[in-house]
Amino acid sequence: QLWREESLWDCEVRVEGRAFRAHRVVLAARASFMKSACTVGLAETSTASVALEEMEAAVFEAVLEFVYASTCTFGELLALEVLRAASRLGIKPLEAEVVAHVTKTVDPPSCLSVWRAGDVLTLPPLVEAATKCAAESFAAVAATDAFLAGDAPWLESLLASDDLAVDAEEQVFDALKRWHAAQRPPPAQEALNRLLALVRWPLLAQGFVAEHVNTDPMVASHAGVLVVLKAMQD
Repeated sequence: QLWREESLWDCEVRVEGRAFRAHRVVLAARASFMKSACTVGLAETSTASVALEEMEAAVFEAVLEFVYASTCTFGELLALEVLRAASRLGIKPLEAEVVAHVTKTVDPPSCLSVWRAGDVLTLPPLVEAATKCAAESFAAVAATDAFLAGDAPWLESLLASDDLAVDAEEQVFDALKRWHAAQRPPPAQEALNRLLALVRWPLLAQGFVAEHVNTDPMVASHAGVLVVLKAMQD
């Protein structure tokens, strides 16, 4: 109530040029980062002012509402940013709430961003939900620009997923070829070999192999694949 009445404030948090006023004891009790900033002798302690870099004001506004009211509202596009803020500030209840929400709403357009957030923040439920979504909607996900930004170990884990669903193995080859062409610098040969080994070559149509695979430079350097392809054609 004091917060809503704008009464007895004793600190401010500056985000994107905006000053959010609050009560130090509340921030310290709800956010471990704020507890450190307010009590462990940091420069902010004497000024009762904390600056948060690389965070949107709209995100902190939602976070501050949760700190006081244990609930908050924000646009769907801000969900991962709110999650990152909750993790950074050490607000575990908010982190848990957002993780539960994101795992229920993850979809093909968002799953790769969710996956990367889960990896960075070490949140296995996010990674599991995003992996399942990406595998089950592989063709749609592989057509996005975000697909090209993944590294080789990430793509390997996706192609190795038991949930990988495609209408034809040609989709896997085409997706790998598109990813490979976008890499700067090109992936190490060992990493590429591991990826190529995940393509189920015997499932490719003979015509597709003759027209698209045999002459592909990505395949030419993989001796094991060439042996398999020759056996198929013989």
